[in-house]
Amino acid sequence: MNQIEYKSSRLSAPRRLPGLGIWRIVPVILLACQPHGAGAAPLSSDWDDLARYFAGLELRAESPLAPLQQERAYQNYRRNQDQLWTRIMQRSGAPIDSWRNSNAPPQPASSALYFFSGADAFNLLRWYPDARRYVMVSLEEPGKIPDPRELNAAQRQSALARLHNSIVSLGQDNYLRTLVMRAQLADNRFRGLLAVLLLELARSGCRIESVTRVALDSNGELQPADAETAPLTPEQLQQRLRDPDYAPEGLRIRFIREGESNQRELAYLRLWISDELLTPQTRSAKFLEGLGAFSYLLKSASYHLHRTQDERLARFLAQRAVSGIQDDSGVPYRYLIQAGRRVRLFGAYRSATRLRDQPFTPDQPDLRAAYAAEARPALPFSYGYGALHGHSNIQTTERPDQN
Repeated sequence: MNQIEYKSSRLSAPRRLPGLGIWRIVPVILLACQPHGAGAAPLSSDWDDLARYFAGLELRAESPLAPLQQERAYQNYRRNQDQLWTRIMQRSGAPIDSWRNSNAPPQPASSALYFFSGADAFNLLRWYPDARRYVMVSLEEPGKIPDPRELNAAQRQSALARLHNSIVSLGQDNYLRTLVMRAQLADNRFRGLLAVLLLELARSGCRIESVTRVALDSNGELQPADAETAPLTPEQLQQRLRDPDYAPEGLRIRFIREGESNQRELAYLRLWISDELLTPQTRSAKFLEGLGAFSYLLKSASYHLHRTQDERLARFLAQRAVSGIQDDSGVPYRYLIQAGRRVRLFGAYRSATRLRDQPFTPDQPDLRAAYAAEARPALPFSYGYGALHGHSNIQTTERPDQN
């Protein structure tokens, strides 16, 4: 199936293009628009139109996608999206905004980093509204998007329904379930995370300026990537992290928030997240070292940073970040204390939530004792694994010298 080219001009009449193939990369998101390959005849695209189409938002009258809004199935999809995002904002968006303004640590001077993000751009933008650059890192496939006009009505209906079903849990407990998303999106026509990211950005009041496929160069900087590489399995990704010549791939999305004029960017890298990311001279290590002043978000992180093989990465976050927001699945409490961080505790913590697909469940007696020392009100929204049994918790961290 023909793919939309990464170019920021407006949609024109459909033309057939060489397929772009499937992107197999760990997500760090940065978006800009580049044509795929030299000499390709690009299908012009307005990424903001596409984002609004996925989000179920009104399109400009002259948009080539506007006629698709008249389809009965799409009108049902729009109503479902409206209802879902009303729930999301009532249960999570508005309560997080209010709570964050009173309790969150200082905003980052440069970047907001989200390991184990999956497609959860919603929380990253919500928790760090002042960041200029958002970096998401995960193992999920970035994805591919065909021109919706080249699908028939039944195909569009099915693809949009699966897209909607992949994020329904965000309106239930502020939680995107990885297995559900993979089941809905792995073989969907709107495959992978890109469509979900565009949808979330549009619903968060962002206008998409460009989308670019990128890779890390030898200096650890994101550069447009035209050449298609061979697909890699998660295990192959893990093996290649130590290779200085391995160029992790991803996406870059550039956007402008409502009421603003300055451009921001969201970068997504597909990477196996472990201590190997910090192997000296690798591109991933150079990228992380070059983030400058950054804050982090961790949420439902599968307790990976509690494993001994990921200790170096956990301590990197504890020592280098300006500030952080996490649940108990993030950086172990003892690492934060050892790094001299100022840590504030919110919500309730009794023990780690056991996960069916994760045999490792860490015990943090020091964190349990810290919570037991003082009664704290429940959080007014769901956050992390604790939400699965009604006991969400948050730890905020910052340097002692922060105001």
